[in-house]
Amino acid sequence: GDKTCGACSHRPNSCHYGGTSGTTGAQAVDFGNEKIGDAIIEASKACGQPRARCENASGKTVSCSEANHVHISTNGCSSN
Repeated sequence: GDKTCGACSHRPNSCHYGGTSGTTGAQAVDFGNEKIGDAIIEASKACGQPRARCENASGKTVSCSEANHVHISTNGCSSN
């Protein structure tokens, strides 16, 4: 949860950096190839990571046709 990366790509308490407390174990990654987002989501689920979704620039879950990236988080997280 701490801002240790200088100009971070995501807000400090993001799931990309461990969630609000930084101790949830959550790690997230964004894939920019949303045109094949549905296939990425299915592959993520097949690999045991069910928390994949297409998002817009605000981090809101949208259909992959409206998205600008695919977000996958390794653990549940109270943030984005």
